Amino acid sequence: MASTSMDVEKPHRTVMILDDPQFTLMEHTGDWWKFHLSNLVHHIFGLDVFADTSLSIQLFESGENPVFKISGFDYLFKFYLRLVNWRIESELLSLINRHCDMYPISPGYAHLRAYGSLFAPCEAEKEEDAYWHWPYNIISYLPGTPLRELIPSLTDEMYTSVAKGCGKIVRDLHSIPIDNEKNNGHFLQMNIDTAFRKYLSGINESIIEIHTVFANLPPHLINNLLDYLPDDPTSLFNREDFVYIHNDINCRHVICEVKENALDVTGIIDFDDAMIGDWLYELVALFISSFSCRKELLKAFLKEYGAVEWSTTNSYTLMCYTLYHKPYVLETVFSINPSWTNCGTLDELEKLLWDLEDFNTIE
Repeated sequence: MASTSMDVEKPHRTVMILDDPQFTLMEHTGDWWKFHLSNLVHHIFGLDVFADTSLSIQLFESGENPVFKISGFDYLFKFYLRLVNWRIESELLSLINRHCDMYPISPGYAHLRAYGSLFAPCEAEKEEDAYWHWPYNIISYLPGTPLRELIPSLTDEMYTSVAKGCGKIVRDLHSIPIDNEKNNGHFLQMNIDTAFRKYLSGINESIIEIHTVFANLPPHLINNLLDYLPDDPTSLFNREDFVYIHNDINCRHVICEVKENALDVTGIIDFDDAMIGDWLYELVALFISSFSCRKELLKAFLKEYGAVEWSTTNSYTLMCYTLYHKPYVLETVFSINPSWTNCGTLDELEKLLWDLEDFNTIE
């Protein structure tokens, strides 16, 4: 079938009231999704895509949120299990799309074509009458392969190209101005001065329990946490350094395309954990997961990003952010460098992981 990609100035907002929304979350089937996707495509695009029996539905791996692609169709259909994640991703993609229209920006972000919900939000008084209304975003499909699948076969030159490509895309995201005067109803900006602070403070209060439960630090380093981390995590950042951050640029979220032995980064996906916060926090998942803890790749990224100098305090801040981040990052650190579990203190681990003291001498 012909491509259905189309350019619009504003994403289409709709709520579809469909039949029989009563279903248990884990009982939805392929036929259930096919029926509702067919109705959704007809409603938004005016097309009867399933009249063509050769078309198929592909379910993408995307964490907990179901993501579908219909063969021959240039959009992804992403449904959300948490309202907050839907609001964050739809608002940030809308903001990025508007910014693309006003300024030169890398094409590394999906276009938000439509957003809404399959059903009207449930207001049932009884739990047995409740159902999930399945908020969704319809976003343009970025061609390529997740970096995770490519890493084992990458040459140093190709991996450096990935780091530089990420530098351009992340620089453009971080360059989008934050409206400090009014939030315009945007969920991301409603708590612009408090959300990141509360996020870190909440983790800080439970830091021993978190690392004990996930067992992603050796016991002797867990015992070092309270001595190493600041009493007040807000001392780690300056409000002036706040930008829109993706918050989890791991190797599943970087999409690349191989072209004649070269590797292009076509985009970064999954913005449902985005927030406004310190730009350094963005580096944790990027460096550890996407760059496999390779400092030469982080340096290539930073040069392309536009970082002109590296503060001696950055390594401590980044080590703290690593401890505050999702548990998988430390699991990844020790899977790449098993001997690092023998570090006697977190100061030693910090130096191995984040020391870039020669960054300012690199041309």
